[in-house]
Amino acid sequence: MLYSCDASDVLVVLLHPRRRPEVPTGAEDIWHRLTEISFSSALFSELQGIALAKREAHRSRFSLGHLERKLRRLNTHLIDSQELMSKLSSLSKANTTAAFINALRDEGRSRTKTWLDKNFRHIGARSSFTLDEHLY
Repeated sequence: MLYSCDASDVLVVLLHPRRRPEVPTGAEDIWHRLTEISFSSALFSELQGIALAKREAHRSRFSLGHLERKLRRLNTHLIDSQELMSKLSSLSKANTTAAFINALRDEGRSRTKTWLDKNFRHIGARSSFTLDEHLY
């Protein structure tokens, strides 16, 4: 994405909880949580790589390469619904009822509106969240 895109902002939309408040205890609950973690590990690994690359790009006094300049001006943003997603069971992924899908859509629109009201001015100017704070 960083090599092929000229955008200076990356918007990450999380569709699952970063953390769950409860620790799974049963075999089935543990398996579902493991599946959830495995599914998101590629995304978080990629975001950790971007965070490391941004830190390194800012360490040098001058940005010599194209990628280094791009990393220096890269702004990151995050929209999530930690509150709702942490309440849903991992089995909710199989829920295809119209009411559930509509509720998710409405939640997404609400969270996006709230995020835009708070952060629209940051787009193109600065990050609205720090990768390091949310990944480690």
